[in-house]
Amino acid sequence: MRICLINGQLGSSLRDLGHEVLEILPAPGVTDVRAALEPSGFRPDLLVQTEVLGARVILAGLEHLDCLKVFWSIDSHLNAFWHAHYGRLFDAVATTQPDWVSRLGDLGLPQVFALPWFGSVAPFKPFASRGHDMSFCGRIGPSRPLRRQFADFLRQRFAARVEENLPYEQMLALFGDTRIVPNESIAGEINFRLFEAASHGSLVLNPRSAGLEELFEPGREVETYANVLELDDRLRHWLARPAEMERMGLQARERVLACHLPAHRARKLMRHVEGLGRTAAQGRTAALMFHLTLLDLLEAERLDLSAQAVAEGLLALRDMPEAAVGLMRLHFYFGDKPGLLSLLEGILAGERFAGDHDVDASASLAALALDRWDMARLFWHRHRRATGQPPALLEDPAGLARSWAAAWARTGREIRLGMVYDSSRHAPQSAFEALMLAHTLAPKDLGLVRAVDSLLSGYSGVEEARLALLSELSLHDRNNWRLGLRLGLVNLRAFRFQEGLEELQVARECARQSAGDAGVARFLAALSREDPTGAVQAALAAPPGTTVLNG
Repeated sequence: MRICLINGQLGSSLRDLGHEVLEILPAPGVTDVRAALEPSGFRPDLLVQTEVLGARVILAGLEHLDCLKVFWSIDSHLNAFWHAHYGRLFDAVATTQPDWVSRLGDLGLPQVFALPWFGSVAPFKPFASRGHDMSFCGRIGPSRPLRRQFADFLRQRFAARVEENLPYEQMLALFGDTRIVPNESIAGEINFRLFEAASHGSLVLNPRSAGLEELFEPGREVETYANVLELDDRLRHWLARPAEMERMGLQARERVLACHLPAHRARKLMRHVEGLGRTAAQGRTAALMFHLTLLDLLEAERLDLSAQAVAEGLLALRDMPEAAVGLMRLHFYFGDKPGLLSLLEGILAGERFAGDHDVDASASLAALALDRWDMARLFWHRHRRATGQPPALLEDPAGLARSWAAAWARTGREIRLGMVYDSSRHAPQSAFEALMLAHTLAPKDLGLVRAVDSLLSGYSGVEEARLALLSELSLHDRNNWRLGLRLGLVNLRAFRFQEGLEELQVARECARQSAGDAGVARFLAALSREDPTGAVQAALAAPPGTTVLNG
């Protein structure tokens, strides 16, 4: 097969399988794929684009290629909000995250399969001759407060070596000279670091991530943790057992060699390709998906783009409901209130797209931002009429926003992970964003604070936001031990060791004061449901100033 790889990583392995491979490395930005192929005269049977982290590469003209097309989504957990549109330009999307296969399918991508990252054939250095007990290497900055807490914990508690900006080869050399590598992920994902450290036979302490067990066996090849107390417990356990630690590291390395090399990924890719149908968007649908991708990246400030080009593309498709929503978002992002108002008035006057949830919700919430309560209600009522729902009373703007949030949640669009929402610049496009708009409209409504926290409780990587919400609730309900329990556990998931224990101790005392020994029993029963390993309970039971060692 003739294969074109865009920013590919599997070229050599695919050639070893007998395929003819052309590798192209476009400059960041938008690249016409036909122009990129023209100098070589290469006519691919298959095109595979690998997502580039950092400077983005977006291919134009994919619909004109008469071949199978696959997009390899590397950071699905942070970029699904735009991959859902860009992926429609391909026949299939591969994701490095096994648990995102169904999620991407729910976002409208017709063919999705798992293609995790991979390791390498690296030399093994016996643990006795390694220079570091513990190391971590990864980007740490203002946008990653949890990782900062994680790194500070490792330094202060274990004198770990922490590096932020090592060149790639030096990072691999560090892992090869380290016995144990604690890992941290931004949103519960399975990241590169797991494979890189396991390739060198280091023992990896990985967050308990969905899909991990499909790649490595927890307890035999890798160790896992769910919060800072479990991390502390497991680090101390393994550091006291160097021979067992080395054996586990070797078993992880053997798993990499047996299952997780580039050759394994190349073969898996081609097995999936054999069964693919042609589902890539064509015609006006392709144009819509392309311009919505550009809008997503423009709003998220991931790519330097011409706003005029995005607007012209959406205007040419304005009879499509998704394009109408896109134009609302564009006007909102650039603060063009007259243009936005004119667009909304035109949609209302012509009864255009009545009953389309995204159009009506986006228009109603955009009208709220324009302080047009009358218009916001009109979109709400017309949606209920068009969809056969009975009339419903609307008490205030915040209540309207909350109602749209509930409707979005029922459709499965709870949150756009990776999209940093700003109510002053972004038209709400999810339940979370609608709730945040409601909170700005009614900042003293604690019910909204509870609703946002409840929504976020099902996601990883949002602990900082939850801490702010729970702290606000706690200020108004200091004797609620269940609230204190949640606050303590979220602190622990955010690598706040002392703060988490202190909150749990306060919560336990509140339970005691409310119902004596029966209250404490209820507190401990609730805690045990959230603490399957017992690490939190053991730390809470220990006398102040002592270190708890389990196992």
